[in-house]
Amino acid sequence: MQVKGILVQGKDGREYLVGIGPRTAGKQKERPTIWRLDPSGWTSLEETREASSTIRQQLGLTAPLQPGLTHDEHVKWAVLEGMSDLMTTFFGNARW
Repeated sequence: MQVKGILVQGKDGREYLVGIGPRTAGKQKERPTIWRLDPSGWTSLEETREASSTIRQQLGLTAPLQPGLTHDEHVKWAVLEGMSDLMTTFFGNARW
């Protein structure tokens, strides 16, 4: 099994996929990224330059303020928060 992302619903009711995906430029083959489900399919928010603002506005996540916080750090923060929320929801009421 290989997990590539986490599907989340934004404050606007739209679906977002945060995870690892192909990079359009640069040396890395894969990087943290975020997509939005539009009527025409999945749109990479890296390509539309909306990733960091969407993570803050629609997913309600605020990464710690640090000088030079990059796109990758915003997306990594969103992935980690998504994983934390998933585990809390999944195991929160579990009785073993």
